[in-house]
Amino acid sequence: MKILLCSLTLGFAVSVLSGCATSAGQNESDAAVSPPQLQPGTYSTPDGDRVWVLHPNHVYERGTGLSGDQPQVTRGLWQFVPGTGQVVLVDDGNRHSELGLTRDNTLMLSGRGGAVALEYDDDTDPIEQDRPMDVCFMTMADAPLAYDSRIRRHLPVAMEEAYPALEAFYRETGKQPPESAAVRVQGHWVMDDAPDGGDDTLHLKVASVEGAAAGLKSRCPGTALPGTYWSATRLGEMTVAPEQGQRELELQLNREGKASGFAGCNRFNGDYDRRGDHLALGPLASTRMMCPARSEIEAEYFKALDETRRFAIEGDRLYLMDDEGHTLVTFKAREIN
Repeated sequence: MKILLCSLTLGFAVSVLSGCATSAGQNESDAAVSPPQLQPGTYSTPDGDRVWVLHPNHVYERGTGLSGDQPQVTRGLWQFVPGTGQVVLVDDGNRHSELGLTRDNTLMLSGRGGAVALEYDDDTDPIEQDRPMDVCFMTMADAPLAYDSRIRRHLPVAMEEAYPALEAFYRETGKQPPESAAVRVQGHWVMDDAPDGGDDTLHLKVASVEGAAAGLKSRCPGTALPGTYWSATRLGEMTVAPEQGQRELELQLNREGKASGFAGCNRFNGDYDRRGDHLALGPLASTRMMCPARSEIEAEYFKALDETRRFAIEGDRLYLMDDEGHTLVTFKAREIN
């Protein structure tokens, strides 16, 4: 900790000295321009036909043809890449980069006819257009939830309109909580009070139930977070597999809020905090064995665990993610007693 403090202090001193040098040797007009910052909100083309709603939780909605008879609305996660001005939209694994931010914080839409400046509104109300959605639905007491694999999030379900039909569909499948049923609905998102009494959050509002979503079944959560032995298969973009005679990267969470595992050389243990699909690990303590050949991957693994803020389970896969939805670690489940 002392070393870190010294580094920060030195960095601060260098920044101050650099700032003094800039003030003395340059005019204010020559000072470095602040990097652009992408703000959540609603961005639309001047004719209002195309709209992007960038929600603060890094979920987006994209509406096209909204002024016509056949509007289309898609959803996914948005990410801003600092230093490039690029805005990446991730839609069920597909990456789109049609948006870019200029130095004056204007969001531009690129296309064959050239770039178009989008109009900005700080309102982030969802697009009220019903569209087909495949979700994994589960109801338990008065807490109905729909897991949406396109955004890897659980959304509360508004208990109105076609909700009784959705609940009846779930009963007919014969499933019991915490099992979920893959179902296709027509609906849209709304903002409403969070079930835990926190800030308003996105809810799914169902207009009609179309039936089973067969293609989604394998992606519905099928394994509990605690009480499962999780073995890492990917660390960021890198595939990880133990060499012959070595142990895999592990993570285990129990129902008492305790975490433990193996990081490639050392074992670790500590606490974890889970609220809905939010997850924070630590502080974690580890043994202190030296393994030079495994030190790099162990450091990356501990860094990923420290940066984890959310999780999602699809089938027997666990994804640990940061606030923006970047996948930090991917695990495969193996049941333990």
